[in-house]
Amino acid sequence: MMATDEQNIAGIDPNRIIVGLDIGSSKIGVFIGELDDNNKVCIRGLGINQLKKGDANELEATITALTKAVDDAEKLSGVDVKEVYVGIAGSNIRSVASQATIPLREYGGVVTKDVMKRVVEQASQLVQRPVDMDIIHVLPGDYILDEREGIKNPQGMEGNSLSVEVQLVLAQKGIVRNIQKAVEGAGLTVKCLVLEPLADACCVLENEEKELGVAIIDIGATSTDVAVFKDDKVAYTVSFDIAGNAITSDIAFGLTTPIDRAEEIKKEHGTCRRSNLLEDMTVLVPGIGGRPGKNCERKHLAYIIYCRMEEILKKVHDDLEQKGFKGNLGAGIVITGGTSQLEGTQELAEKVFDNTPVRLGAPQKPDAGISDMVRLPTHSTGVGLLYYAALNDQPKERRETRTTKVVDSVSSKLSRLWSALKNYI
Repeated sequence: MMATDEQNIAGIDPNRIIVGLDIGSSKIGVFIGELDDNNKVCIRGLGINQLKKGDANELEATITALTKAVDDAEKLSGVDVKEVYVGIAGSNIRSVASQATIPLREYGGVVTKDVMKRVVEQASQLVQRPVDMDIIHVLPGDYILDEREGIKNPQGMEGNSLSVEVQLVLAQKGIVRNIQKAVEGAGLTVKCLVLEPLADACCVLENEEKELGVAIIDIGATSTDVAVFKDDKVAYTVSFDIAGNAITSDIAFGLTTPIDRAEEIKKEHGTCRRSNLLEDMTVLVPGIGGRPGKNCERKHLAYIIYCRMEEILKKVHDDLEQKGFKGNLGAGIVITGGTSQLEGTQELAEKVFDNTPVRLGAPQKPDAGISDMVRLPTHSTGVGLLYYAALNDQPKERRETRTTKVVDSVSSKLSRLWSALKNYI
């Protein structure tokens, strides 16, 4: 599947190997997992490589960084990477709801798997999507049989008509093509594109949270990505092009220091807490353009971070409120991603979301291999891709789940798209 017996020097069954690829704006992560007999994920390899900003050719820089990350992961795991599940996020992603109904008289009034598949396909085809966008996920909600709502699996039931509402996740073709170029440039094949907050949910959220209603917010470097779950299904997704890099830029501008030093200051001394305890604390800020460094009150640094972090969280809050989710998230909010590691993030989020329960999320499920190395919010997407793959990379009758199912016909169309793109690469 992703390795051959000759190439697998670790003695691992190649049919049990899955690989996740997290391509961020500042780093690339390659995660190699092995499925055990119970279909649990054991993480065998990890490769992280930083992306340098300002390269003349960003595509070549991405390929170089990706190749290095793959090499590191292969050396640690002893397996050869071939196919990867790739995370995708950002404002180029759109979420659209669609609904369809089909009569059951042609099927003897009985709901079969084929009927369920047909109504989902019809719902996806009814959407008039922009010509520059492709479907990457079709996520079915509950079914309606005649007037009976809230049916999770109507197979075998009888009635006159079957309806379903689906969430379609769309991505710009140009983004898909660029990902494809980078991955193939490193000698790999894209097996599946996965919306990053959906991957996060696989290893960060509990099933009970998805049932009650929860919003998972992944605050990365360049985008803040959100997925809402209700009744164990995806109810909504959205992305904003504002995240950790905006905080870094604010620090660089406010303290007059280089961007790379601002990033270091954010990670070492950053906090969202505005406390009197910061009054007597100072941070040494390197100068720019040969200017000498200076001491800055940590209280001032906290204010800079607080203002931008509050703005990011308010954007999410206002959007969810507009979409009618305020008061309907029984399990509250879960925040993950690298920027969520800033001190005080949970307290600020609780304030912004009007005392809605908030917790910070990190990969919790890996319990073997190098699991201790990946239990960080910054690795949620990479680990989540492995769990997403574990749910999908097995016999169809076992892998179909409410929050991860991708309709076969849509996957086929994406495969044909990528085949056609090869003519231009």
